[in-house]
Amino acid sequence: MRPKFFCLFLILIVLISNSFAQDSTRVAPSQSEIKVIASLTKQEVPLNRTVTFNINIEWIGDLDNYEISEVENPELRNLKITQTSSADRRESVDGKLKAVKTFSFELQPEELGMGYIDGVIIKYIDKASGNGKHLITNRLQVKVIDPLPEPGSRNWIYNMIFLMLLASLLVLGIYFMWKKRQEKKQKLAEQQSIVPLEKLFLEDLKQNIPLNDPELNMSDSYTKISSMFRHYLSEKYGFHATNEIKEEIIKQLQQNGLSESLILSASEILDKCDVVKFSGGGGERSELERVYTLLEGFIESNLKSVVSVTEKDSDIS
Repeated sequence: MRPKFFCLFLILIVLISNSFAQDSTRVAPSQSEIKVIASLTKQEVPLNRTVTFNINIEWIGDLDNYEISEVENPELRNLKITQTSSADRRESVDGKLKAVKTFSFELQPEELGMGYIDGVIIKYIDKASGNGKHLITNRLQVKVIDPLPEPGSRNWIYNMIFLMLLASLLVLGIYFMWKKRQEKKQKLAEQQSIVPLEKLFLEDLKQNIPLNDPELNMSDSYTKISSMFRHYLSEKYGFHATNEIKEEIIKQLQQNGLSESLILSASEILDKCDVVKFSGGGGERSELERVYTLLEGFIESNLKSVVSVTEKDSDIS
């Protein structure tokens, strides 16, 4: 009985071993799902930019469960490949290990319109079973739109605008400086073209009182000197001196800031003329010559001041 019992024991062990082997094969990674996802990073791409075409191959299990053949370049229309890359990574999903292989293609558009990427065949081998299979990605499309401005491509435009504005400001500045200078020149010319008041009165003095005339009327000459002097003071200093008394005239001249010497000259001129006027006489010729000289000196002193101011304005402009 013992040999029979031993044989039955051996048969039982073999059956149990076969049972465990069948279970291991059934749950092997070769029975896990493998998935391929093809995608574009964007649906529209400017003509002067690129778009990336990604192929992700995923399955639950270790990276060594499948042997992925090298992915061939996709068939393209209106696109060209500028760069390729690949990567492997592992992720944990719901407590299970997930393997991901990624193939990336950087694509450059060739012209406006639509770009197309035909389906890519992914070949792989299940290492556990040794079976080879393949999957095909979907056909994708991308719209090629107008190019974007390149960084710095418009700098020359901005620089040109800046230079034009700068040139305009410079021209305007030069124009206003020139205009201001012309206005100063014109003003100076106008000032120079206007005969000073002093020159007019000096001319009148020489014409109306010819001292070299032996038949010169003395009384009439004093009257003319008095009238001319008062008229000059009225126009020069802006007060009515025609019928004012001497004291009031001297007061006005002091308020106008005249020097002491000019005030003394004015006082003597008025005194001499009033004496002859109220005495009814003709006066002495020597006295007339002195009054004439005082009046001439008074006016010439003011004329020098006018010329000096004009020259200063000319130097400034």
